Amino acid sequence: MANLSTEEVLQPGLHSRVMAALGLQEPAGKGLPGLTAVYAAWCRNVPFDNVRKMNVLGEGGTPSLPGRTAEEFFENWLAHGTGATCWPASNALYVLLRTLGFDARRVAGNMRDLGKTTHASVIVSIDGAEWLVDASLQTLQPIPLRRELYASSRSEEHTSELQSHLNLVCRLLL
Repeated sequence: MANLSTEEVLQPGLHSRVMAALGLQEPAGKGLPGLTAVYAAWCRNVPFDNVRKMNVLGEGGTPSLPGRTAEEFFENWLAHGTGATCWPASNALYVLLRTLGFDARRVAGNMRDLGKTTHASVIVSIDGAEWLVDASLQTLQPIPLRRELYASSRSEEHTSELQSHLNLVCRLLL
């Protein structure tokens, strides 16, 4: 990933176009209702896909993977409707949330598959509580992170189960 400052924000023109494409006006504050509105709009409008990544990898050579900056991610999403995999999508979501004034931070971990750091996500702090907003899992609602939590979400398309003790365990069944 590009070296990004924690103060990176979207430029006003791009920010306005992203908010319009998400169908949002500025969220009502930096609390949970505002975060929920932004994250639900993200989940409904921004796909989790590897289209651009596969195109670049198919070209051969040593490519620079697409979506390295939030600006590039959003410009391609606005122009072509493409999303990305977890690393660039999480970065874009993080920068959008920071632009909106949320106390967001990037996190990385594994999905208990390879034992290596293979997944990126975003955690937002609100009034001393932490909330997971994962650009890949697309749970529609922020997931509260605390020691004793088990939540399950089912729809026709997928089932998501999240469990948080000291570690977050995510399983997505397609």
